[in-house]
Amino acid sequence: MIDQRLGWDEHVDSLCKRVISGLAALTQARRYIPQNTLITINKSLIEPLFDNCDVVWGNLNKPLTTRLQKLQNQGAKIITRKDYDVTSTTIFGELRWNDLETTRRKHIAILMYKIVNNRAPGYLIDLFEKSNSVYSLRESGSRLILPKYNTEFANGSSFAFVGAKIWNSIPFNIRSATFSPLLN
Repeated sequence: MIDQRLGWDEHVDSLCKRVISGLAALTQARRYIPQNTLITINKSLIEPLFDNCDVVWGNLNKPLTTRLQKLQNQGAKIITRKDYDVTSTTIFGELRWNDLETTRRKHIAILMYKIVNNRAPGYLIDLFEKSNSVYSLRESGSRLILPKYNTEFANGSSFAFVGAKIWNSIPFNIRSATFSPLLN
């Protein structure tokens, strides 16, 4: 959902309502269900809400990002039955979870791999241009040119800029890895 100002406020409101109802169900069930089952329920019902199209809507402003992260933190505390004085970082380490920002960056990296290796739709592939350095550096052909926009906002939030920046930050040996059927 995109509002009339092309913002994500309505989408986040809707997402939060669905996540909160899932967290309420987890809270009720945690008295009767072991932790590994709660984790499975979370992975099945709540995590997909955060992950669905996060590469598109995930570059949110700070208040919306914080709002969603607090819900993920709350879910982790419900599952582990931890008090609110235990840090989310500690709980995420115990559960081996990533925060929403790290997960989104991983999703972008996977999508960028598909784009660079022509395994994505043409309209996405056309957003990016490979670097053609005059120097015969081994990795120059695997780097992407960062698009230049007139506004600082576009440079920091457009998918073309963020995707190219994340791709270029990945070590060469990973960028040049052969295609895996798992990324299909």
